[in-house]
Amino acid sequence: MKYICRKCNYRSSTREGKDLPFRCPYCGTEGTLQHEQSSSDLLDEFTGED
Repeated sequence: MKYICRKCNYRSSTREGKDLPFRCPYCGTEGTLQHEQSSSDLLDEFTGED
C-alpha cells in the first residue's frame, strides 16, 4: 500500500493490511500521511466509476 506525506511529499509503502504510520518517517509530522491514489483510481473517481 503506497502512501504520501501531505507536508513534505515523502512517498513510501507498507505491506498490504498494515496501518499507516502515525507520523511521517522523513519529516516527523504527525497526521499528514494518506493513501496515495494511482492514476486509474483518479480516473475512476473523475468518471464516477467504482
